[in-house]
Amino acid sequence: MLGSIPATPMPAWASGMAVGQLAHTEPHGALAEAYRRIALALQSHQPADSPHPWLVTSQGNGEGKTTTVIGLGDALNRIGKKAAMCLREPSLGPVFGMKGGA
Repeated sequence: MLGSIPATPMPAWASGMAVGQLAHTEPHGALAEAYRRIALALQSHQPADSPHPWLVTSQGNGEGKTTTVIGLGDALNRIGKKAAMCLREPSLGPVFGMKGGA
């Protein structure tokens, strides 16, 4: 196991936000720190001179794939790494202030 994401109650001001958005909005919080730890653990298992492709998957809908991708992508960005995210449904744009779709 590389790490775990704590169960996080959503603050009242964050109503309507996804958990991954909360990690992006509060970069010094426990949730963002948990994603950073997992991102660093993933990096430590990869050769330094190669791309780092990772697949986030699960058996069904609503199990946290998009939330995980948001959290890991944001954590990588905050530690100075680049991340490209490919999703079946373009639901990440609004999280990062992007407009339009692919």
